[in-house]
Amino acid sequence: MIHNRRTLALSFVALMLIFSACKKLKTLTEIKKTVDYSEETDLPDIPRVGPFPPQGVTMFLPSLGIATNSKQFAAENETAADLITSVKARKLGLDLLKPENGTFDYVDTLRLYASAPGVAERLVAYKYAIPKGLKTIEMEAVDTDLKDMFVQDSMFFRLQGHFYDFPDSNTRVRMNATFTVTANPLN
Repeated sequence: MIHNRRTLALSFVALMLIFSACKKLKTLTEIKKTVDYSEETDLPDIPRVGPFPPQGVTMFLPSLGIATNSKQFAAENETAADLITSVKARKLGLDLLKPENGTFDYVDTLRLYASAPGVAERLVAYKYAIPKGLKTIEMEAVDTDLKDMFVQDSMFFRLQGHFYDFPDSNTRVRMNATFTVTANPLN
């Protein structure tokens, strides 16, 4: 009877050591990389049918699609898309490229939404109380997992803003995004 308890206790300790080692190995094999995207687009010319309302207007700009390159990321890191465990936005921002002397003075609030085929749109970043005179806006990233979008071939970003004036008709912006992608080949 004592022999059986001793064997059982040793077996339990051995299993705990194996479990702990497996957990440690899984942590050590985790791949965590940053993935950068940069995409330029022209803002659509908004028809000027009258004066801009003094209280401003909240509206969406057309979606901007980007190729995720998730399969390439997986191959370069010797993993697979189904082994990606999370994708989080780290940095999201806009640069005003044209007009050269222009600023984002016509907008005071921005919200950036992301979606993918078959995946509902959700907020990924925002910026409130945008100061005057800026040519670059760094947005606050929302802590949400975008894995279900990243593993698709493409993602779509849609910008909502509260505008106080019309953007110049030849406005060109660049969206910059940095994501932290985590994968684990032992998952």
